[in-house]
Amino acid sequence: MRITPNKIYHEDCLKTLKKIEDNSIDCVITSPPYNMNLRIRNGEYTSRQIVKEFSTKYDGFNDNLPIDEFYKLHSEIISELLRVSNLIFY
Repeated sequence: MRITPNKIYHEDCLKTLKKIEDNSIDCVITSPPYNMNLRIRNGEYTSRQIVKEFSTKYDGFNDNLPIDEFYKLHSEIISELLRVSNLIFY
């Protein structure tokens, strides 16, 4: 399946990225999730509920992932971005 230019895809970015051909994007500018509810305290990652509304603001998106899942998600996204483009601002 090919991506249609100038069309908005309301779906998980990984699902959309996998549809894009290798090296077919000139430049990617993105603002990834920041895991707003995850903080480092005494060298340990801890969750907080102060900004809970960010965790549920977007349809099914969880911005309160355990650190291992957070790193895994970003690793998958970055790998796909590097596959489709050589110029990425992440």
